[in-house]
Amino acid sequence: MVTKATANNNSNNKNKAKKTKVKTSRKGTEPSSTAPTDYYQTSSFLEMLQAKFLAAEKGDPKSQVDIGQYYLYGQGLAKNHDQALTWFSRAADQDYMEGQFMKGLIYYCGFGVEQRDLEQAIFWIRKAAEQGHTAAEGQLGAFYARGEGVPKDIDMAIEWLTKAAEKGDGFAQWKLGGVYVRERGSNSEEDFELGIAWYRKEAAQKLSYSTPM
Repeated sequence: MVTKATANNNSNNKNKAKKTKVKTSRKGTEPSSTAPTDYYQTSSFLEMLQAKFLAAEKGDPKSQVDIGQYYLYGQGLAKNHDQALTWFSRAADQDYMEGQFMKGLIYYCGFGVEQRDLEQAIFWIRKAAEQGHTAAEGQLGAFYARGEGVPKDIDMAIEWLTKAAEKGDGFAQWKLGGVYVRERGSNSEEDFELGIAWYRKEAAQKLSYSTPM
């Protein structure tokens, strides 16, 4: 049986062990592609890349984001954060939510800019979240939960995290569980149990945020 003491201990331990990992999970600092390195040297990839550039130059926002990611991760192109930011910005300026989110992450990490800019990061991530971008919703909720770049606001944290968590976002489910358990659980058994339920939903996905309860 899960008790409040057990959950709080697990939650605290999880925070310590996962703090760095959770932050980088939204930074996009590591490529998630499972494609082998040689794939980026094949003729089929190079032909596709050329087509992406042509489409991006004509204003296609998805192609612009794809090229930005190739530059960001050094996949098929030499890693270049300045170019990544340029292409993400072109998509973001067209109100393309993935471009807005990636531009926000660039500013959050300090890639391709003189220094990390939390204000710009939140501005662009919020724009993506307001369009329904799941990861942006979760990240914005996390900002409110931590009081990072915005005043700490648990109601707003729950609102944004819930939007992403209900779409199956594991990070948001884990973070939402923690908010309910740590911020509300001591005064409300119902909120405590709700937090445990979100932890279990995330754990069922067997993601890196999970910890046995």
